[in-house]
Amino acid sequence: MSVAKLFLTVIAIIVIALTGALAWSVWPISTDINKPDPAVVLANKLGMQNASYTEGYVGEKGERIHYVTAGEGEPIIFVHGFPSYWFTMFGLMEAFKSDYQVIAVDGLGVGRSEVPSSKSAYEMENLVGNLGLLIDELGLEKPHLVGHDWGSSLVTGYAQVNPDKVSTVTAMSALPYNIVMPRIDADDKHKEVYSYVDYFKSGNPILIKVMNAKKSIWEGTFQPFVEKGIISLEEGERYREDIGNAKRLNEFINWYRVNFPDFGSLADLDFYPGRGVRLTNPAIFIYGEEDRVVTPELVSDLKAASDNLKVISYSNIGHRPHFDKKEDVVREIRALIEAN
Repeated sequence: MSVAKLFLTVIAIIVIALTGALAWSVWPISTDINKPDPAVVLANKLGMQNASYTEGYVGEKGERIHYVTAGEGEPIIFVHGFPSYWFTMFGLMEAFKSDYQVIAVDGLGVGRSEVPSSKSAYEMENLVGNLGLLIDELGLEKPHLVGHDWGSSLVTGYAQVNPDKVSTVTAMSALPYNIVMPRIDADDKHKEVYSYVDYFKSGNPILIKVMNAKKSIWEGTFQPFVEKGIISLEEGERYREDIGNAKRLNEFINWYRVNFPDFGSLADLDFYPGRGVRLTNPAIFIYGEEDRVVTPELVSDLKAASDNLKVISYSNIGHRPHFDKKEDVVREIRALIEAN
C-alpha cells in the first residue's frame, strides 16, 4: 500500500470512529420500564425479609420518575445526591422499613428515571416539583424528608415552599440552595470552594467515557466503603455499574449546568426559592467535618435561616455520613421523627 493510500485509510478510520462516537453521544437514552431494576432485585436479596422492595413510576412520559418503596406506616422519602441514585439510600431504608413506609427516588436523568428532552427540566424549581409530584401521586400525607448532597438541597427547597406538607427534614452534606448561592455571590472564598462545578459542567459523554469516570467514581467513592466493610462488594459493584454510565452521568451534570450559572452573573432567579425564605419545619443538618463544601459560614447562615434546627457534625468524616456513621445518622433521624 502506498503512503498516500495508507494516509487516506487512516483518515477514513478516524472519521468513521469520530462519527460513531458523536452518534453514540447524541443517541437518546431509553429506559425499559417493564424490566425490573437490578438494584431492586439485589435489595430484596440482601435486605431483611420483613418488607420487600417494589418499584414504580410517576409523571408523564418523557419525564417519568422512578421510585422504590417498602414497608408501611408514616412515609419517609429519601433523595440521593451526586453521583448517586436511589440504591445509595438502601442502608437507611433498611433501618426504617420495619416501622415506616420508605420511598427512594431516582432524580431526572439518573438511574431508571427518564431523560428529559429539554435542559430546563433540570431547573431547581422543576426538580423540587418532581418531589411534589411523587408526594401527590402516591397520596403521601406530610412525609418526613431525608436528602443527601443534591437531595439535601431538593428536600429543603420543597419544605421551604411547602412547610405545611412536610413533617420533618433531614439534610446531609449540602445546604439549601438559597443558602449556598448568596455566599457564592458574596465572597471569593465560596467561589473557590465551589469551583469544581465548572469542571463538572465542562464534561460531555465522550470525554466522560474517555476519562473513565466510571473507574474514578468507583475508586474515589465506593471502593473505600467496600474495603472498610461498610457496604458489601455486591452492593459496591451494583453502584459501579448503575452510576458509571457515561451518558447518564452527562445528563446528571445538567443539574449543575442549569442551576449553577457563571458565578459572576447571578440573578434573583438563581436563589431558589428566594433570598430570605426560611426553613421552618423541625430539621436536622448532618455533615462530616472533613467535607470541604460545608463551611462554617454556610452552617452559620443555615442556623440563622431556620426556625427549629439541630446541627450534627462528625469529626474525621467526609461527604457521606450516612455510610461512615450510618447507625448514628439513623438514631438522629429516628429521634427527630419520633419527636414530631
